[in-house]
Amino acid sequence: MNIKKRYIATLVFISIFSSVSIGNADEKDQTGKATYAFSGWEPFSYIDEQGEVKGLYIDILREIFDNDFGVPLGFHARPWKRAQLSVETGEADFLVTIATEERLGYAIKSEDPILELHLFVYTYKNHPKLGEINGISSGIDIKELGLTPVTNIGNNWHKINIDSHGVDTHYVPTENNAFDFLAARRADILIEPLFTGTFLINQMGLSDKVIPTEAKFGPLVFHLLMSKKSPYAAKMDQINLAIKRVTSSARYQAILNQYEEIQ
Repeated sequence: MNIKKRYIATLVFISIFSSVSIGNADEKDQTGKATYAFSGWEPFSYIDEQGEVKGLYIDILREIFDNDFGVPLGFHARPWKRAQLSVETGEADFLVTIATEERLGYAIKSEDPILELHLFVYTYKNHPKLGEINGISSGIDIKELGLTPVTNIGNNWHKINIDSHGVDTHYVPTENNAFDFLAARRADILIEPLFTGTFLINQMGLSDKVIPTEAKFGPLVFHLLMSKKSPYAAKMDQINLAIKRVTSSARYQAILNQYEEIQ
């Protein structure tokens, strides 16, 4: 894939997987806090049934801000477009996302990423072509192996990167439906972010039916993007050091391991 197509595919992916709207988190008092603007994307940043803000990004950001930088983390939960606008206007302090040219017009990118996210190829247990599936690295490989993927409707990343090579994909309404479809062996593979796959397999009780393979795409690189209008923009040198310390720590790896573990 050439650079232009890869760039477009990345933008489409983040639009798809970060666009789910959620209700507001507890935002009664954000004074003195570094406010993180986000939209619901399980298991990265979301609000659970008890109204608590949870997720992989939340755990990482609490290590960076609460425990290292010394400023408590605040939350600004909005639909994705409004979350971005809130950082652009300075209503919220920062996002965690892919650093596009447009976003860099109103935000400062952290020196180190918060997360590098791979998309893993999942299949059902005891697939007769598991050895070949482990070697997949492109849509062409999927086509040549005669595999049928399943994914959710509207997944344009899949259309651009997989279907464009002549692959015949089954489309279902949601990611949950896609995992059920794969578990029933009605498709051969499913391509999902590692942490999303683990979360859904555990949530849906599919660990005895669906497995991640060695094949993966990416990574997509997610940085902290601090609003140029935020009071913390002047402290990015200190925040960058905090990010570096946290992402190189054993605690960071322990957080990732927690979200990678299939139960």
